Amino acid sequence: MSYRIFLERYEWMNEKKANKRNDHISEKEEEVVRRIYFKDPSKKRERGRAEFQIVMRNFDSDRIHLEERYSENGKVYSKTVWLMKEDCERILKNDLDWMARRESVIFDLYYHIIHEGYRMAMMDERTEQILKDDKEGKTIILEKNRRQILPAAGQFFEKNPEWEHDIRQGKCRVIEQKECTFPQVALDMICMPE
Repeated sequence: MSYRIFLERYEWMNEKKANKRNDHISEKEEEVVRRIYFKDPSKKRERGRAEFQIVMRNFDSDRIHLEERYSENGKVYSKTVWLMKEDCERILKNDLDWMARRESVIFDLYYHIIHEGYRMAMMDERTEQILKDDKEGKTIILEKNRRQILPAAGQFFEKNPEWEHDIRQGKCRVIEQKECTFPQVALDMICMPE
């Protein structure tokens, strides 16, 4: 399992303008990211409230992870754990009992589904260009395309599901992330054996 704390801000802009602004960055990679979000359907997004995502990059079903995120005081806290395809399929089919015996983010999602009423809220797919700015220690993500649908169990692994609509066609969402340092004492506490 991995932990991250980072500052995150985003804005919408014309794609050409976004690319021009980041011409000085040499290391660029592009990928397709598909996510399913789990949220409490009765509540709007709240600061400090957990949000879960199952994430698959470039349709690689051997590299799926489950992420738990929440934001507080301008910082985003993220915990991730790798997820086997079979376990992912079980979650999407609402076969959850096995999750109660797991630890970390898997158990957290189980708890939120059973006790907090979380459900699959949305599935989206984005084409992202990832830029590393090592001078400033930032990661810049250009979301060039984003489509979404209400999810069903089998759609996550389909190559071309019937997407409902594009979001802000012709625009680009620019997300800037900058990692924050985690105090060593707190890090030691997290890494202590149970």
